[in-house]
Amino acid sequence: LVLISLLMQELRGYPVMTLGLIMSPRGFGVMIGMLIAGQLVRHMDPRVLLGCGLSILGLSAWAMSQWTADVSSWDVLWTGGLQGIGTGLGFVPLSTMTFSTLDARYRTEGLTLFNLILFSGISSGIAVAVNILTRSININHATLSEYVSPFNELMRQPGSGGAWDPTRLSGLAALESEISRQATMIGYLNNFHLIAFLSILVIPLAFMFRRIPLSPGRASGGH
Repeated sequence: LVLISLLMQELRGYPVMTLGLIMSPRGFGVMIGMLIAGQLVRHMDPRVLLGCGLSILGLSAWAMSQWTADVSSWDVLWTGGLQGIGTGLGFVPLSTMTFSTLDARYRTEGLTLFNLILFSGISSGIAVAVNILTRSININHATLSEYVSPFNELMRQPGSGGAWDPTRLSGLAALESEISRQATMIGYLNNFHLIAFLSILVIPLAFMFRRIPLSPGRASGGH
C-alpha cells in the first residue's frame, strides 16, 4: 500500500485525491474477502483458507512486478482489489486460529499482544521495503549510467540523439531524468517481486497451526 502510493505520486504525478480513488477498490476487496472468509471458515480448514489468501496476495504482487513506468490507473485498480480480497481471506482465518485455543478470560490480553505483533510486523515490513527500494534505486542508477557512453553502439545509431543527445547539457539532463525514472521503477519492481516470493514462501507456515475440528454445531453456524 505504501509502495504503490509512492510510485504513483513519484513516477506518474497523481494528486492525492485521485490516488485515493484509484486505491479504494483495495478497501472494498478487503470487505468482500472478509465476508467470504467469514462464511467459509465455518465449513473448511482455516489453514487452507489462509493459504488461499496468501496465494492471492502473491498473485497480485507478481502482477504488479510486471508493470512499467507507464503503469495505468486500471492496473492499480484491479491489482489493488485482488490484493484486498487476499488480505480479507487471510486475516479472518488467521485471527480465528490465533484465538481458538486461548481461554476466554485471556482474550483481551491476547488481542492486545496480537495487535502489537501485527503492527510491529507492518512497521518493520515498511521499513525493510523502503530500505530495499532506496538501495535498489542507487544500484540500478549506477548500472544504467554505465551504458551512457559515446562508445555504446546504441548511442551512435541514427536517430538516437535528439532530446537525449549526450553532447549537449540539455541532452545530458534528459538522459539523467530518464535513467532516474527507470532506476526508480526497477526498484519498485524488485520490491513487488520480493513480496510475491515471500507471500508464497510463508504458505507452509499456515499449516503449522493446530487443526481446528469442525463440529456439526459449528459447521451449521451454532456455537
